Amino acid sequence: MNKIISFEKAKRTYLTNEADRVRMFSGLGEIYDPFIDRVRKTKRIVFVENISDMRAPKHFAVALGRPLPELEPYATTDSHKDRRKFFQKLEKGIPGIRALSLRDRDGAPLNTVCDATLRDKTDGHGLANFSSRTLRRREIENYALVPRCLARTLGVNVADLREWWETDLFLPCSEAPATDAGPVLDGDFKKQLAERLGQNGKKMDDVWAEMKADEIHDDFKGLIAQIEGL
Repeated sequence: MNKIISFEKAKRTYLTNEADRVRMFSGLGEIYDPFIDRVRKTKRIVFVENISDMRAPKHFAVALGRPLPELEPYATTDSHKDRRKFFQKLEKGIPGIRALSLRDRDGAPLNTVCDATLRDKTDGHGLANFSSRTLRRREIENYALVPRCLARTLGVNVADLREWWETDLFLPCSEAPATDAGPVLDGDFKKQLAERLGQNGKKMDDVWAEMKADEIHDDFKGLIAQIEGL
């Protein structure tokens, strides 16, 4: 009979790296892990850099009237390639699983990402059940550059944000979402956004929850469709 102990104790004792974790669960499953148990049930994994990154598409899907299916997020800053290796080892113990790996583009060249699908061109592979996707904008926070949405979140008027928008973000201010110009694609706005939201006791999650369907970028509309199809 397989021995079952708490996940936290197992992690302290055995889980020194992902390879150890896979070895434990790819065979008989000697030790219980809630993550593995949930993957066995959902058969779907979405790899993200932070768990908070999963909240944006979940909120957007609801706003679009297309709530996402049950899936299991897995947070890791590993590359698509390393995530894929872990997935393939995991697949040996849990056949039939599917995954989508999502990362920020950060400083990678824009032409390494497919405009239509967000496919990361640098991670070529032949797996039909693993998708490597990279956001076209530098960071997920860049998709929050919607003045009227930020204004609603903060409980102010767009006009009240103009000075901050133009002097701190160095962007032209309008009510419409920012277009995919160079500064919006490549700028680093995470710190400024967090500070401005924090002044009103808000966080990025509040922005995602406030965003309306016509303010959601097409990148995420396509991404949500792909997650639905996992």
